[in-house]
Amino acid sequence: MIKIKAIRKYIIIITLFSLGVNCYFILKIILRKVNLYRYKDPKIEVSSSLTDPKAVSYSMNRDKLYHALPIAEQAKVFMGDSHLQFFPLDDFFPNHHLVNRGIGGDVTLGILLRINEVLKYKPKKIFLEIGVNDLMQGLPYSQVIHNYNLIIKKIKEESPETSIYILSILPTGWYIYNSQIPVEAAILKVNQYLSQLSDSQVTYINCYDLLVDDIGTLDLKYDSGDRLHLNYEGYKVIANQVKKYL
Repeated sequence: MIKIKAIRKYIIIITLFSLGVNCYFILKIILRKVNLYRYKDPKIEVSSSLTDPKAVSYSMNRDKLYHALPIAEQAKVFMGDSHLQFFPLDDFFPNHHLVNRGIGGDVTLGILLRINEVLKYKPKKIFLEIGVNDLMQGLPYSQVIHNYNLIIKKIKEESPETSIYILSILPTGWYIYNSQIPVEAAILKVNQYLSQLSDSQVTYINCYDLLVDDIGTLDLKYDSGDRLHLNYEGYKVIANQVKKYL
């Protein structure tokens, strides 16, 4: 009788614990949906480097370096910000001869301005990962979406045989500059839109959900130490997703 009571007690404890864990995650999902629904872009002054083509600059003039480097026809090109610039593609995919055109700090307007340099080679595939720098600097998410549409339109017009792969904007622990607003909701807004773009030429690759923690920031086990960039484990997650489309 004593053993039966003890077993019942443990079953009740385990059941309550399980219910508590489930309620916690359900609440997190609900709160995230609410925050997403209620999100409004902060009213802050946006740098002209995000909106004016004449004001766009590239870290260490890396665009000029890329301009001097030819790309083989039918190449598979990765374009984006520091997440891609630091992505050791040759180490993860040594036999694929991939082309890395990532630039630290780049934004969607920057990609739009420099993508012609890639398109003239008629690449077989383009992998895009861009937008977090725009959102962290306060550019409205609707403008980021608009720029994405212009990028995709340009690729389709200039190189209609090129397949387009869009990597989701990745999670971060940062806030929108000059505000106390986490950038998560803005990222989710853009990713939500990008995930609906898939057609015969465009494929969305969801890496966000694999790298995010319970509170909507970059999971510490994938964090290089600055709450933004990835360590080896983080890049391994992305590599496992990307290899499906190479």
